[in-house]
Amino acid sequence: MVSRLFVLVMVLLTCGQPAVAGKVVVSSGLMNQLTTAPGATGRVTIAVSNQSETTQTVQLTIADFQAGAHGVEHQAPGNAERSAAGWIRLPSSTFEIPAQGTTEITLDVDVPEDLVAEGSYWAAILLQEPPPPRQAGSSIQQVWRTSVKVVVHVGDQGTSQVTIKGATQVASNRGPVLVLDVGNAGTRADSGNATVEFFGRDGLRAARVTSADRIVYPGVDTRFRIPLRRIPPAPYTVAAYTTMEHGPSSGAQFNVTITPPPPPAEIESPPEGTEIAASVQTGSSSPSAGEGEAVPDTVGDSLTEAPTETESPATEAVPPAPPDAELGQQTEPVGPAGEPAP
Repeated sequence: MVSRLFVLVMVLLTCGQPAVAGKVVVSSGLMNQLTTAPGATGRVTIAVSNQSETTQTVQLTIADFQAGAHGVEHQAPGNAERSAAGWIRLPSSTFEIPAQGTTEITLDVDVPEDLVAEGSYWAAILLQEPPPPRQAGSSIQQVWRTSVKVVVHVGDQGTSQVTIKGATQVASNRGPVLVLDVGNAGTRADSGNATVEFFGRDGLRAARVTSADRIVYPGVDTRFRIPLRRIPPAPYTVAAYTTMEHGPSSGAQFNVTITPPPPPAEIESPPEGTEIAASVQTGSSSPSAGEGEAVPDTVGDSLTEAPTETESPATEAVPPAPPDAELGQQTEPVGPAGEPAP
């Protein structure tokens, strides 16, 4: 599913206005990685498809991005420590995509010859569609942007040093979630997943859950989310480890108690004619607008960290987990006989 950055321009004066879906999609993928050397030029090709019946004009801009624990934040180009924004050459700032057609846009990436620090550098290409007509009676302007990431691995590509820094159990409206904070102290961005194995008091493995693959950038903490709703409520000893494409694996062990969700509250109907005061509970959501939903600011934490791990806050607002199909996790429950602990 194409990830989009949804930007609201001006002030929202009316509610209930339907969102207008974008007409242009990136059909070649939203992540591009290339390996090159100082003084060399790499090349990235982005395929953009028009799903409408009319020609669409797309505007391209370059930005830095920070991909961390709370989502992706786009910034002005050239300010990040490992920015590749200044290396990217756009053939044009605007492109016309024919109706029901696809246009390939080729970008050149010129790596400086005098680059000293090898490793990974990154930037984003933002594709913006023309805004749809504003609806009558509304002062909201919808703008659709698609963010295409470009990650450049330079020279010997540096090293990846991914470690699990901490863990927190949080509540969400889809059930409890175990959040692993994973950092990269190296110089190379690396992709991989996190696996968590749950062992009961009898020492037998009760379940194993593997997260979706994610990229862990140098100097940035990334969160791997492990849904717990399919694991029976009980205290567990947990063994967590990462499996990365280039760097060594890392592991951590801690204790966690999964508690059953509270039963739904019973609401009695008030007597006829009674005035009901409405209240609104604020929440936190992922900065990647349009993905997920809000989570209450206060969430419980029943996780006990091992002494060797970084202690995570007991109360924390965490972006919500996407549906299972998007998250890509694999749950492997074990039968009654279980398995011996390793």
